[in-house]
Amino acid sequence: MATWIYIAAGVQLVLGLLELFRWPSTTKLLLGISDRTFNDQSRPLGQNFAAYNILVAAGLVATLSIDPAGAAKQVQLWLLCSIVVAAVIGGITTKWFLALLQGAVPAVAIFFLMTAGGP
Repeated sequence: MATWIYIAAGVQLVLGLLELFRWPSTTKLLLGISDRTFNDQSRPLGQNFAAYNILVAAGLVATLSIDPAGAAKQVQLWLLCSIVVAAVIGGITTKWFLALLQGAVPAVAIFFLMTAGGP
């Protein structure tokens, strides 16, 4: 189970770093937007997205160091479900590919967390 938590955290971390340091490339890759004015004006929004993704990744990794039978499972479920909800909203409001990219691994992790009982 811990493997899926690490993979989900890794996806969030990579997305966050792309949004933080490679915003124009990220908008082109994920959204198909290459307009320089848009990229310049939306950069602060991308930095906000980056903060969210990096903090979620850190939270997921941190849960692996606390009591796996108690609070860790609840926090992991909360963070993983938050990622899935954000992915679905992103898929609806931008491109469905984002929902798959950001939400598939956390959904698998939720399944294993619920069926296996913990990391």
